[in-house]
Amino acid sequence: MRTVLLAASLALAAQSGHASGEGTGSLVETLIARGTVSCRPALRYFCRNIHAGCSGRSAIAAAPFTVELNGNAAELVYRDGEAPDADAPSAGPFKAADDLAYAILWLRASADYFRLEADGRYNIRLYLRGTAHMSRGMCE
Repeated sequence: MRTVLLAASLALAAQSGHASGEGTGSLVETLIARGTVSCRPALRYFCRNIHAGCSGRSAIAAAPFTVELNGNAAELVYRDGEAPDADAPSAGPFKAADDLAYAILWLRASADYFRLEADGRYNIRLYLRGTAHMSRGMCE
């Protein structure tokens, strides 16, 4: 019976591409393959710190956006066409980890970034007018 169940599981995995190594399920891989993913924030605003929870709600609104990849660069494109703040950068160099566990879009060298995890979670950190602002959510 175990042999039959194992064979059935392997057959299903092969059909979905997992047994051959295709389709790891990483959203980073999806972004690279499709060139775009859609993202939505967990909260409608940026926080001063969001590592453990929203600390210091800001007046900066968070809005749905897409990530558009073009070679080694990417851009956050907001539905209304405007970034959440006029001073917020929205494009820069893109680098995926070798194992596709995460990718980073550097919006401003060593300061502002968008980080996409393999499971679709994202974080954005922006330094605006001397203060850090963060947002998180999910991409698909």
